[in-house]
Amino acid sequence: MTIQHIVLLKFKPETNEQDREKILKAIAGLKDEVPEIESVQLGVNKNALSKGFTHGLTMTFKSEEDLDIYDKSKPHVDLLNNLLRPRLEDLLIFDYERYENQKADRGTERMTILQAHQAAYDAMLMTLERIERDKLTDC
Repeated sequence: MTIQHIVLLKFKPETNEQDREKILKAIAGLKDEVPEIESVQLGVNKNALSKGFTHGLTMTFKSEEDLDIYDKSKPHVDLLNNLLRPRLEDLLIFDYERYENQKADRGTERMTILQAHQAAYDAMLMTLERIERDKLTDC
């Protein structure tokens, strides 16, 4: 099983480019501090339909357990609390099992691309609903 952890960042308007660069370097450096991270990719948005999210990252993990270990790790929690949260307007997280590892019916056939896209879309909707629900409970 391979887990992809996708994070989209929308910085506060007052967050300057120097701070953004510092954050991206710190995120990239997590791979050296948390051995459960298989890979990290970072980038700047190039699409007009981004709804204000300017930066994104993808991390790859071998399992959900590895993602959970990362999520609770001191380097990740410190980065989140000390660098990210004070400078972020919004954050979107989307975790999924890569479709080539999933079975269409948990039988012997693999998912078709259309089934994988539908599964990813459904998971994204559930994630967005969870985020909205969490926002309401935080009030």
